[in-house]
Formats: sequence, structure tokens, C-alpha cells
Amino acid sequence: MNKGVVVVAFVLAFIGTSTCLPTGLLNHAELGDMTAVLLPQIQRAEYGYGDDEILDREERGLSPSGSGSGPLSGPLSGLTDDEDLVTESPQLATKPEVVRLAVLSKIMSRFASTEVRSKLKNLAWKAAEAKFTISLPEDAFISAFSMTIDDIVYHSEVKPKDVAQREYNEAKAKGQTAGQVKQSSPDENKFTVSVTVEARTSVLFNLTYEQLLKRKNGLFEQRISIQPGQMVPDIRVEARLTEPQGLKEVNASWAVADKSDEAKLNDMTLVDLKVRSAKVLFASKGEGLLTTSNGIMGDFIIKYDVMHDVKAGHLQIVNGYFVHYFSPVGLPKTRKNVVFVIDVSGSMRGRKIDQTKRAFTTILDDVRPIDRINIVLFESDVRVWRSNQMVEATSDNIAAAKRHVNRIRAGGGTNLYDGLRNAVDLLMEHGNGEAMPLIIMLTDGQPTSGSVKSTSEIIQRITNLIDGRLSLFSVSFGNGVDFSFLEKLSLSNQALARKVYEDSSASLQMKGFYDEVANPLLFNINLEYSHGLVDEDSLTQSNFMAYFDGTEITVAGKLKDDVIYAVWNSSNETILPTAQHPGTISIGDGNEGGSYVYGDLSVFITGQSLDVDIMFNTSTPIEREHPLRRHEVDDFAQRLWAYLTIKKLLDQRKTVDDRETKAALSERALNLSLKYHFVTPLTSLLVVKPDVNDTDIHGDGELEVLSADMQSQSSSNIALQSVPRPRPKGTSGVSLRTKPQFIPPLSRQSIPQSVPNPAPVVSSFRPQFIRPLSRQSIPQSVPKPPPVASSFCE
Repeated sequence: MNKGVVVVAFVLAFIGTSTCLPTGLLNHAELGDMTAVLLPQIQRAEYGYGDDEILDREERGLSPSGSGSGPLSGPLSGLTDDEDLVTESPQLATKPEVVRLAVLSKIMSRFASTEVRSKLKNLAWKAAEAKFTISLPEDAFISAFSMTIDDIVYHSEVKPKDVAQREYNEAKAKGQTAGQVKQSSPDENKFTVSVTVEARTSVLFNLTYEQLLKRKNGLFEQRISIQPGQMVPDIRVEARLTEPQGLKEVNASWAVADKSDEAKLNDMTLVDLKVRSAKVLFASKGEGLLTTSNGIMGDFIIKYDVMHDVKAGHLQIVNGYFVHYFSPVGLPKTRKNVVFVIDVSGSMRGRKIDQTKRAFTTILDDVRPIDRINIVLFESDVRVWRSNQMVEATSDNIAAAKRHVNRIRAGGGTNLYDGLRNAVDLLMEHGNGEAMPLIIMLTDGQPTSGSVKSTSEIIQRITNLIDGRLSLFSVSFGNGVDFSFLEKLSLSNQALARKVYEDSSASLQMKGFYDEVANPLLFNINLEYSHGLVDEDSLTQSNFMAYFDGTEITVAGKLKDDVIYAVWNSSNETILPTAQHPGTISIGDGNEGGSYVYGDLSVFITGQSLDVDIMFNTSTPIEREHPLRRHEVDDFAQRLWAYLTIKKLLDQRKTVDDRETKAALSERALNLSLKYHFVTPLTSLLVVKPDVNDTDIHGDGELEVLSADMQSQSSSNIALQSVPRPRPKGTSGVSLRTKPQFIPPLSRQSIPQSVPNPAPVVSSFRPQFIRPLSRQSIPQSVPKPPPVASSFCE
């Protein structure tokens, strides 16, 4: 921050329970050990992104609608401190208000880094609690968090979860000031940070999260939650997309409760599409088009797709790491053998069973004639629709299956194990080796009856029965399910688990999940990369049970450390990697040089399609460096590799019971989380006050915030704590633990005339805390405050 002149006004407050304060100086005073406070007016930290980060010079004339009718309003345009300090009567302000909200998402080859900035102002004359709440995508990791308070930026650290918890407990035991960051709901990735904001000041929250965008139904989707809960004067949402494969389409829309507002918001969204890049922009000042007093409450949704081909996909190499995207088009849809396993126990009575009937009636309409199906219903007993066979999906058979589903009645216990065992037996004994086998199981509760009720034993037995030969997808319905059990069951059997929430859209949720797996194009897929170039242990995954239409397979890995990109011999002649020089070469003049591996990175892919085996291969040259362009995620390939590797390790950790194996997986995931600053179930976030000179603050504490674990389903406490440190010799200090009361600024005219105006103070950082004054140390020339009404006394 630039140095500037700070004009300081100060007020003396006396210690004691009978002391009164002058009218208008302090309302509802809670002095405690408070003695004197400096009240400087100091240049504030700049808010928003720099012009070179947000808009190119030629874009600054665009209006929010893209008409170019005037300068773009938003967080960047900025209000002066005098303009935005007071927007309403201080007496009316009960809680800090969100005055600016800015979101910038940088998407580089499907990997999105999203930064959210929210500025809150406390317009009241007393301290108030400000809350920063954000709903994160389910698979996102927080990678950075900071707060700017009184022009001090508090940056974050990531620490092991047990270390963070221990420090929080120590702070709590000492009675130090505590804040909280917690997961607001077990069903959502929603996190809240609370902090006390001094009177007439503001706080700026800055959070960054990262995620890999997944392709569903032919489109990549990023959903950004915008729910400030109030009207916000300045809102800006911007996404910058860079896709080397080329962009096929880009669109943006809003999903809000009020459909009329949704249409108006869509009209204010600008999409600028180029061959390999795009910008999506929404900017509003005042949200004047909205009819609700709560402002925008919804999701900003960006959907796009890239150019695909029928080959082996797209390889990118960046600084020693590679990413491979595989999404071939034009392949025939392969056959599938699918068994639907449906829980019809007593807990499914009523609305749940009605929604299940509607969902599966619609799903059966989408089963293709080339597929074969069967239905297993389980409660205390198990009922198979057509015993000892897989049924061809003819129109007559589909109609019969619908009648069977509509006759379902719920009742009895939950014999989940025997239901799954019957489904596995059907596929193993009556399946077709040329079709992809899968089970889709829906349940709303815990196993309560049957030969096996232990969840761990169910996982073990079913996994042994399947033996890697089919995929078992699980759908949990409502809140009564042990989702961790279903997730472990599916991960152990080449599939995944999904939640269906118990609301009016439950049938649509079930149908949406089926659509994702309805059309397999390949199964039994294996990807093999250049052995001489790739560290095999670094591959995030190289075998996949299936590739479904409209999705994408992503693999990341690391090149071997001895891979080189260009070689100089003793005559300083450059030897470039070429196809004519494969493998290993030796260079040098006897004093230096050595053996190196170099060349193109290649991949060979095999898979099974409709009636045939498919083989693909492709290669790409290895570049030494990747120059970072504007609006690209820095070193995205390495961060994407770390992201996918951590996800893989955490999934593997869920599927193992051996303590040593689980500990080894946890250690690897923890080390990567710490290295790449990801908040995961093994780490917590710490926001630490920066070190300052003794002349900057005469205090004895550091401010810390311990954050919640990202994936935990229970709330976690986070400490906003002050950690003692030695004071400078010969000084007193204002402890951050004493919760001082901040007094509103005085005008120059209101300073007692017997107190000389303070000289200007030059500061490059922030206001100073001065040492407490005893009653005896108050200058005698300062008159005592005049008496005031008792209602303003302590």
C-alpha cells in the first residue's frame, strides 16, 4: 500500500464503573480495561481486481448488456471512501451490509480456479458480527482464503487437521477471543466465516476454490452460487475460458427462485466467444431489475463444450506434468445389461415410493431395444421380476416392467444384502459378455433384516462376488441413509454413489442420474503411456470400467525427472527431440553430459465397443516451458494432477480397512494437501496475522482463524484466536484478547480546545495501538468530560 498522511484524532476514556461519557461519543459503551484509542483515517486496501486482470482496454466501454453504451459499472469502477462510507442512517444499520461482491473464475482446460471477493461494511456506531457465507461445489477444494481488516491482510495457511484442532482447543482453554468457521449443513458444501467488525469500518473476504469441471450430457458445467441475502450495490461475475481444443459452444444463465428475475438477469449477461477462449460477464449496479428485497438468490451457470474427435483425445504437457482428455465421438452405443435394485421397505411409504414409481417409469421409457434389464425389489424378502433371466427391452417387456413397478407397495424391513446378491447372480449367470453389466441400486435406509446386516460385511461379500466384473451404482434417497457406506460400496465396485434429496424434484434427480450412465460407448478401457517418459506411479488412473456418452475421461501424470526437452553437446550444438532419435542418447565431452530420455509423449488406448475391440493412439511433443497467458490458471497441469491424485487417495482411503494401508494413503494425501494448499478432510485452514514491527503495533497477540474441514459432515469449530508473543521491553500493550471498544471518529471541531490538534502522522501500514493510560498519567491540562445524562453512563 502506498504511503500516505494519516490524520489522527484521539479521545481519552477513564477507567471506572461510575465514569460517564460525553453525549454522542459512544453508545452502549463497554470499556473494560480500555483507556485510549487512536482513530486514524488511513488509505484503505484497494478492492477488486486490477484493470489489466479484468478488462482489456478495448472492453472498458462495454455496458453490462454488451451494448457499449458507457463505462462498465461494478466493483472495479469503485466508489471513493467518502461516497460509500455512509449509505444510510447509522441508527438504522443493525448488521454489516454487503456493499460489493465480485467473482472471477479462470477456466483452463476444464480446471477452474474461482475467486470470490465480498466487502462488508459496518455502518453502526458499535462493533457487529459480519458473516461471509458461500456454497461450494461438491468436489471443490478451497485453496486460498484471506481477510482484510483495518487495511491489514490476514493470509491463510493450511495445517494438518489435528494440529489446527489442538491450537483451537488451547486458545479456547485460555479464554482467548474465538470465531467460527463451520459447515452450515451436512448435505451441502456451505461454509460460513464469522468475524467482529469494528464500528464504521469494513472487512474484505477473499476466497479461492479449485475444481475440475465434469462433462455431463455433452456439456461442461460450472455453477457459481450467488446468495448474499440482501440487495448488493455492486455485483460482478466473470468467467474467462481458455480451451486449446477449441470451443464449440458457450452459454450462461441464471437459476433463481423468481423466474421473472431469471429472465431479466439473463438479458444482462454477456458472452464473448472466440475460437479457443471466451468471456462470460454479468455486472450490475444496484440490481435495479430485481423485484425481491433479498437481491439475487440463485446460481450463475456456465455451460460449454469443446471440439472432440474420434481419436485418442487431447494431450497437454506443462512444465513436467501432463493431462489427457479422452472423449471420442461418433462411436456406436454399446449394449448394457442393467439390473435395477429398489428398496421397498416400510420407510419408503408415501411420497418416497410415489416419486420412485414416477422416476423408474420414465427411466424405463429410455431403455434402448439393444439393452437387457431386470428388476429386484427388496424389503424383508426379495422379489425378482423375471427369475433366472435378463429380459430384452422390447416394447412389450418395457410395458410389463412399468406395470410391475406401478404395483409396488412399501412395507417390511431392509434386506439390502440379499437384494444385491440376487442382482449380481442375474448378471453373472445370465449376462452377455458383449454388453456392459451394471447394477443401479436405490435405498433410503440402513440394512435391518436378512442374512447379513453389517455394512462392512455387506461391502466385503458383495465386492468378492463382483470381483471387478461389473459396476454397482448406488443412489441414496433422503436423510436416513448411511451415505459413507453406499459410497464405499460403489467405489469398491468401479462406480459411484449419488444423493437424491427428498423434495419435489426427487424424480427428476433419479432420472438425471440414470441419464449419465444410460449410454455406454466403451467399457473395459485401458490407457498406456510412454514407459520411458512417464512416472507410472504418478498416473491418477489408467483403467476405467466404462466411458459413457456425453462424459469425459481425464488422466493426469508426471514425466520422469530425467526427461529433457533440448540437449546441448560439447560444441554448444542443440539436439532437439525428434522421431529419428528415440530413447536414450549420451552427450558431453567427457567432462559433462550424460544419458537422458526424451521424445514425444504417446498414449495407446484399448476398449470394447459394440461387437468390436477399439484401439486408439496419439502423441504430442514435450515442451520445456508453457508461457502463462492472461486469465489462465498458473501451472494448471501440476495443480490438476495434485487435485486428481488427492481425490484418488481419499477414495482409496474410504475403501480399505487395513490400518497401515489407510495410514499410508492418508499420509500421501495429507502431504499433497499441504504442498498445494488444498483444504481437504485431512487439513484445516489457518488465517494468520502478518508479522509487523514493534513500532506498528504495541500488542501481544497474533490473530488466527482455524477453518473447518471441507468434506466433514459435521460442524467444525474454527478459532479466531490471539496467540501470545513477547512484548517489546519497556512498553505496555493492548492485548487482542481484551476486546477493546472502538470509538467513532471525531471531527476536528469536536476536539476539546485545550487539547492541541495532533500533528500529521505518516504511516505506511495501519493505525497504531497506543499503550493504556492510567488515571494518574492523564495530562492535567485536559479538562474532565462534562456531566451527561445518566442513560449514557455505565
